[in-house]
Amino acid sequence: MAKREVRYYFGRLNIVAPRTDKAGLLTDGMQPQAIVSHRGLNWGFFRLNTVESSLGDFVHGFLVKFKPETAEEIAIPETHEIDDRMIENRIKAKARFFLHLSSHIIAYHPFRARNIQGGIRKPIQRTLRKESRRFFCRG
Repeated sequence: MAKREVRYYFGRLNIVAPRTDKAGLLTDGMQPQAIVSHRGLNWGFFRLNTVESSLGDFVHGFLVKFKPETAEEIAIPETHEIDDRMIENRIKAKARFFLHLSSHIIAYHPFRARNIQGGIRKPIQRTLRKESRRFFCRG
């Protein structure tokens, strides 16, 4: 099987907060219960893991954009009918990321080639702000 080339982009989250433990602030803000609604879509962090390396600790996971309810056409093979069903939490897009906890440098695979900076930065900021209200984040 041919290997697929994947391009990652890099940025840095600039955190300004009264809390000195900024790595803890980031991990607290990325908890699974942190779901943000924006323009009819939900955003959240999924499959979060901590990866330890000689470079330091990283948080790895996906930033996921999903629709709370979507009407989808489905086929019913038994009756050869076509029906509409509501599908909950259908994923519209996801971006894999690696966040270095001590430097706040983030490597991410964007949702789409256009709008690379805005594609992941704004949803991360909104989601982190919702969970940890007393800090400011700029990407």
